[in-house]
Amino acid sequence: MAIRRVTMEDLARELGTSKTTISRALTDRPGVSESTRAAVVELARARGWRPNATARSLSKAQAGALGWVVRRTEKSATIDPYFMDLLIGAQIELSSTPYSLVLKLVGSVGEELDVFDEWFASRRVDGVLVTDVERDDSRLARLAEAGVPSAVISPRDADLHGATAVPPEDEEGVCAILRHLRGAGSRRIGWVAGPSAFVATQHRRRAIDGWRSQFDALVVESSTLDAESSSRAALRLRREHDLDAVVVDNEFAAIQTIALLHEQGLRVPDDVAVVSWLGSDLCLLSEPTITALEHDVQATGRRWVRALIEAVYGEPIHLDSMTPTVEPVGVASGSATRLRVRGSTLS
Repeated sequence: MAIRRVTMEDLARELGTSKTTISRALTDRPGVSESTRAAVVELARARGWRPNATARSLSKAQAGALGWVVRRTEKSATIDPYFMDLLIGAQIELSSTPYSLVLKLVGSVGEELDVFDEWFASRRVDGVLVTDVERDDSRLARLAEAGVPSAVISPRDADLHGATAVPPEDEEGVCAILRHLRGAGSRRIGWVAGPSAFVATQHRRRAIDGWRSQFDALVVESSTLDAESSSRAALRLRREHDLDAVVVDNEFAAIQTIALLHEQGLRVPDDVAVVSWLGSDLCLLSEPTITALEHDVQATGRRWVRALIEAVYGEPIHLDSMTPTVEPVGVASGSATRLRVRGSTLS
């Protein structure tokens, strides 16, 4: 009968602490007191804990590279401005460092985990950038178990298994959109958000809930990132709840929503106003042009990479000083994020 290997999870359960704390103590990473580190090491010895081979090899490696596995989605099959700007920001930040980026495209979470294992075994990367974080994310758990530093674009209140979080500006963005719609006279709002499993979507929905008393109706539904699914969900919500405004996740969904509304003989914005959570120059290709929250995604990409460099190589950064802000239309061009009001909400 095989003897079960003692894991970090076992040690965390016995000490009544988190697996993240155990990982930091056993890999000699900062963020753990000396007394806690000593207690963890003593228990690990007593229980016969041993790091797995991949974790040991990576802990000694200095590949001079960071890894990013991109999972294909319905939206990534298109020309996705968000992804391109995030990649450009990451590369700009790396351009002033000796480090490089290893990028891999996969089709599923399982394939993503397989790539992690390959990278760990071959000492290909020193840390990993992770996107589209979910609650109880198996990728972050795998990275923590291997003692591999990671950075995520995510609210800090989620269980990130020790990953460094670069928080998005979701709450401020929600306020900017709903404040504008209320000022424009909309009283019955529908919001089609991203996949419900995403931490960012859950955080955004909590921010939306805080505005319910300000409207006669504020209906929220999650959808995939596919433009057709999101736009059809928006039209169904409009019909079922007699909405006078809809917010969708991205500019592709907004363009298709406006096209479908026109097919039904509805006028935008006179009958229904439309807003996109993400904005780019694609919003100018619609008739009317689309009101959208324009994020400085390149700046987010730079902050994301800087966070991982600090976690991996110890080069100091101050995330709080890089927190983006949301500004109304008309502010100076240096603003990180702004609501760009256009024809889809202006009668």
